[in-house]
Amino acid sequence: MSLSSKMLPQSSRGAGARHLVHWLILGVVLALLAAAGMAAAQEQPKSSAKDGFNPKQHFTIVKIEPDAGAEEV
Repeated sequence: MSLSSKMLPQSSRGAGARHLVHWLILGVVLALLAAAGMAAAQEQPKSSAKDGFNPKQHFTIVKIEPDAGAEEV
C-alpha cells in the first residue's frame, strides 16, 4: 500500500479527461499568445523617431533631367 494510491486514486477515464482539459487549456493559451504576437507585429510603425531616421535629411534622387539652356554644372 503506497501513500500516493490512497491520496490520489486515478481511474483511466478520469486521467484521460484531465489530460484532455490540460491540452485544451494549452491550446487556448498558445492561440492567445499567437494572436497577441501578430497584433503587436502589425502595430509597429515602419520607422520610428528612436531609430534616428529623419526624412528631411535623407532623400533619394529619382531622375535628373538635363537643361540645354543652362551653361552651369
